[in-house]
Amino acid sequence: MARAVAVGETAKFTAASNPHVGCVIVASDGVTVVAEGVHKAAGLAHAERDAIERARREGRANELVGATVYTTLEPCHNHGRTPPCDALLIAARVARVVIGVVDPDGQTDGQGRQVLLDVGIEVVTGVGAELVEASLAAYLHHRRSGRPYAVLKTAVSIDGCIAAADGSSQWITSEAARHHAHGLRAASQAVVVGSSTVLADNPRLTVRSYPKASALGRHLNPLYPSSARQPLRVVLDGRGRVLDAAMAGSELHVFETSLAPTVVFTASSDKVAAAVAAGLVSDSVDGVRAVVVPRSGNGVGVDLGAVLAWLGRAGLLQIMIEGGATLHAQFVASGIFDEIHVYRGNTVLAGGKPWAGTSGSVGAGGSMADAPRLQLAETAVLDESNVFEKWARESVFKPNAPTSAGLEASAVAEDDDELPFTPVGEVIERFRAGEVVVVMDDTDRENEGDLIVAAEKATPEAVVLFLEHTTGILCTPMSASRAAELELPLMVPPSSASDPHGTAFTITVDAWDATTGAPASERARTARLVACGNKSELRRPGHIFPLIARPGGLGVRLGHTEAGVTLAQLAGLAPVALLSEIVDKADPQGGMARRPQCAAVAAKHGLAFTTVAHIREYMLAHSLPFALDSPPVVAEREEGGGNESEFSACFLDLAAPHGTWVLRVYQSGTRVLVRGVEGDDPSAPLPRGRKPTLVRIHSECFTGDVLGSAHCDCGAQLKRALDVLSAAGRGVIILPAGHEGRGIGLFDKVKAYRAMRETPGLDTYAANVAVGHAEDARSFDECPNLLAALNVDSVVLLSSNPAKKKVLLDAGLLAESRALVTGVSPRNVEYLAAKAVRHDDAKLAKVVAAVRSGNGSGAVADSGKGSGPANDNATGSENGCASASDEATGGAPSAEEGIGGYRKSLLSAVALPKLTREAVVAARPRILVVRAAWHAPVISALVDEIARVMAEQYGVDVGAQIKQVVVPGSYELLYGVEAAAAKYAPDVVIAVGILIKGATAHFEYVSSAVVDGLVALQAKIGVPIVNGVLNVYDVDQAIERCDPTSDHCSGPSLALTALQMATFAASLDDEW
Repeated sequence: MARAVAVGETAKFTAASNPHVGCVIVASDGVTVVAEGVHKAAGLAHAERDAIERARREGRANELVGATVYTTLEPCHNHGRTPPCDALLIAARVARVVIGVVDPDGQTDGQGRQVLLDVGIEVVTGVGAELVEASLAAYLHHRRSGRPYAVLKTAVSIDGCIAAADGSSQWITSEAARHHAHGLRAASQAVVVGSSTVLADNPRLTVRSYPKASALGRHLNPLYPSSARQPLRVVLDGRGRVLDAAMAGSELHVFETSLAPTVVFTASSDKVAAAVAAGLVSDSVDGVRAVVVPRSGNGVGVDLGAVLAWLGRAGLLQIMIEGGATLHAQFVASGIFDEIHVYRGNTVLAGGKPWAGTSGSVGAGGSMADAPRLQLAETAVLDESNVFEKWARESVFKPNAPTSAGLEASAVAEDDDELPFTPVGEVIERFRAGEVVVVMDDTDRENEGDLIVAAEKATPEAVVLFLEHTTGILCTPMSASRAAELELPLMVPPSSASDPHGTAFTITVDAWDATTGAPASERARTARLVACGNKSELRRPGHIFPLIARPGGLGVRLGHTEAGVTLAQLAGLAPVALLSEIVDKADPQGGMARRPQCAAVAAKHGLAFTTVAHIREYMLAHSLPFALDSPPVVAEREEGGGNESEFSACFLDLAAPHGTWVLRVYQSGTRVLVRGVEGDDPSAPLPRGRKPTLVRIHSECFTGDVLGSAHCDCGAQLKRALDVLSAAGRGVIILPAGHEGRGIGLFDKVKAYRAMRETPGLDTYAANVAVGHAEDARSFDECPNLLAALNVDSVVLLSSNPAKKKVLLDAGLLAESRALVTGVSPRNVEYLAAKAVRHDDAKLAKVVAAVRSGNGSGAVADSGKGSGPANDNATGSENGCASASDEATGGAPSAEEGIGGYRKSLLSAVALPKLTREAVVAARPRILVVRAAWHAPVISALVDEIARVMAEQYGVDVGAQIKQVVVPGSYELLYGVEAAAAKYAPDVVIAVGILIKGATAHFEYVSSAVVDGLVALQAKIGVPIVNGVLNVYDVDQAIERCDPTSDHCSGPSLALTALQMATFAASLDDEW
């Protein structure tokens, strides 16, 4: 792992805003290094791919089989500008993956690890974690906190002054120190200075001297230094003095956009408007931009929290704060910094200017008690008279203990060995029963313990225990969705510098009917209402302090807030806890209790005792998701509160042929359509079924579902789901709330659409990122509970979305999934191409490839063995499910397939000319569909699929070229075909019906008569007839043959055969 870290460091100056990940692949002998790789820059191969491609170029691909891959960061699971690495490792057939740190990015966050485990690859995490945390500190900090890693840089004398008493400062340090400092600039994505520095020194703030590349770096990353970019120049100009000077004609280097881009943060909106009018600033990312932010809490300068939040959203991983002294003092006082880099020269400037404001500015309160404590992380002698010191916050480096999948390894310090920790499984059971538990956090974090109980189980006795041992400040951490339901706004804006810790407190609450809200009984009741009540049952402000947990849970933050909600989730309770911090009662200053004191509290009262780290490791060992943002579980209310309905429901008659459904609308906004409810009560669940229930989880799409946008397939998928479930007579369609635009909302979705139009090549996933969101912000965690409430215990999912499949698989509900391919056209092909890659949907990818190649095969009917009687239709395959691609291309079996493969090829391969869209459009065939009225919902789905394939893939005008005629049953098809063909003069006829085998011989007589009659009739009328009469054993098999989502659907092959026969005569050669 140390070698992988060193490999990754070769891209330290070029990879941002991505992590500089390193990878080393070792052969199965455990000794031989097969290849090394590094992620050099955004858009280029990730480290694992770089190493594998290097091995292949050097002819060592065979050594990848059974190899061990050492990678500093968890392999990615999402498809961004490059494909996912977990799939690549699986394809390379490696045996083992050793990971330094699990990627906290929400698009991976344990998913890559889980995918590898699911296919049997051994995964070990946490190896060399301390080295990796130090190497990737900026990236990890950004993903965990949302803000960039902030490094203060200063050059001082031996006694800590940045200038002499007369103001002179050049040069306190040597050329060697300045060269070293430029390396810090090169590793940062922004250089931050205050207005005084700009006006006094007029700095360029550019990198003019890059660190020399090592031999390893020159070998692995030849892009450096040519691909290293200049950092963004950030000017903090609270009163707009820099803008004033520029408008007055001062030639300031930060306004020279040929050097590097600049952003000016100011609290003066008037001066920004004037600068825009003067043409000094604009919205161009390559020019000078001005951003208005609030003033700081003390009125001096700008709100640093707001500035760093903006830079974090812009994707900057690390910023370098150059100064001056006032700005450094503000950062130190706010606590918003991570490292201090000190370049110390050999001069003594007694009485000079201190580096961080006045000599008393050691912290927010100016006392030793308030002063931040740092640790010396690195020192270096730069030359005979200059030294470099790196000072880091104590919370920066947090080594993770190695854990191997399947083993619950301890992640606690060695001195914890004698403490009586309770197994996490037992903690969960006791928490579920309403017991109070003691949870410690990391010794390198707050090193504090909290009493925690499930909020819905809170009792007056529990609150009394809290008041005996804690601060008395009772908090209710909860999921973000629960906070939204209760309409609890944050107490202060998330970017406020008044709270450097960024604690997500909302406004406080009490029960509506409380007296003062302070008694233990009233606090307990308030906690229960926060967990299970309605917003109308709470008043604001109050004595309970709600907190919002990070959606990524313990995957992104090892705090008590996330631990409390996680315990509630693991216990199957409402995602709200009640907690408070334990104090050391023996301390006259009322300090916080540490581990021995907390263990004593647990022992005194017989409480379960665990740590946040133990809970996280339990989840990793059991492959449990970290996400916390699932809707609340509504529990029984106490004290006569009664139960309130989670949803309203009604029967709903949809347009033909979809019939009657039940519509459930939940208070969260989620809507559920249910087909097959029996009786007169729309709130009733489905009757228990013998077979899995068809389920579609459909994300709302105003542009597709309502407006019929041609740029996506959402509306078509919803219609297809209604068709299939209507025909089946039983099924569920879930429309989760808040899923518009993959979770970003319609407002920002429209912005994303505009970004796609203005930036060619940007797909909808990348467009979401471009407008400031994750690629996919949806959660499907509520779906298992919704299905369980409907008596659905086994699901056939109509989707290829991995996230949907996983949530149902984790809940033990998924029996099967089927891709819902509705059609690909030139207008939506790129949208669906991106979707196919992220869903790993081979069926959709095949359709996309066909459309891109222009061969018209925009629909796929996978070949496979039929499950009904032989010779059930005449579409070119004995099993009735011929593949369109097989029929179009034919082909002989490979040598490896042997006689069996040759037999298969004889049965299924038909060498026909390739049917193209152009040929069909030119021929403009008239297509007559004669269909039976029996089993109308099922036949309608099949005929609709035939028409869809013809229209979307071959350009058939359905209204003008397809004529439908209905006869009573399959036996009447013969006369119907003859009469309609005589009247309408079609180029081809498709006869469609369903014959179900019964207990008598009637089925055989009718089936044989229909097939023989159609064959004879084809010769009589001189028009090709495609036999779409399905001979099946039962209704389920009929649905399978007509269901467009089924691999055995006959629609695509019937459509292809009909068009081939309609254009057959025109395709014949003139020559013999």
